[in-house]
Formats: sequence, C-alpha cells, structure tokens
Amino acid sequence: MPALIVASLAGCATAGPQSDAACKGEAWRETQLYLGRGIPGGGEVSDAQWRDFVESVVVPHFKDGFTVLDGTGFWLDRETTTTGQERSKLVVVFHPQDAGSEAALQAIASAYLRRFRQQAVLRAERPVCVIFDAGPGAGQ
Repeated sequence: MPALIVASLAGCATAGPQSDAACKGEAWRETQLYLGRGIPGGGEVSDAQWRDFVESVVVPHFKDGFTVLDGTGFWLDRETTTTGQERSKLVVVFHPQDAGSEAALQAIASAYLRRFRQQAVLRAERPVCVIFDAGPGAGQ
C-alpha cells in the first residue's frame, strides 16, 4: 500500500458554491474514506474480514447509514517508478459537522490502520446540502 496522505478536500455538491443559508435542507458534510485491501507483506483483507470490520467498527459509529463501494486504487510507487494497484473499499458517509462525527471518522480510520497494518487511509470531505425526501406513509 502506498503512503497516502489523509486529505481534507473542500468542494461543493452542486455546480457552484452554496452557502448554508441557501441550503433548503441541512448543511452537512460528505466524507469518503478510501481503504486499501492490500496487506503489507502479502495478502489482502478478505471479504469475511471486511464484513467483520464493517459490523464491528463502522456500523456502531454510523448507525443511521453509510454506503460502501468496491474499487481499485492505483498509485505511483516512487521507489520502482511503476504504477501499483490494489482492490479497495470506499466508505461514504453523510453527517453533521460536529465533534461526534469527527471522532467517529477518526476511530474508523485508526481501527482500519491498526487491524490491517495499513500505512494510511485517504479521507476526502466536502460540504453538502442534505434533503431527506420521504415517500407516502413515511414516519407512520
């Protein structure tokens, strides 16, 4: 796994900047955690290990929901100047911008680093306007 930098990227979910005052819903954050599945020294995080990590670490921190996507990460190995790749998982969470969410995200990244001996977890964030559209009968 390459040495990735934990990043905080500013952006917007719409075509142009949108102030919190213009948001018709709730001003939240979208956080993406990029988790490589390659294990230093060989092997990779198995599907069973991944499911256990999600159930024991991610779910307790974000019980209201999140999304997991499969991916393949590519990076330049600066020592060999070749492009490496590995299977990866992308965890996407929409959350209020508060200390509890920040602590939960840090706990997830720290647990992944420890459990699977990773060098880094890439984290990208941006402000979003969240609107919960409910269908007929919602809330009954």
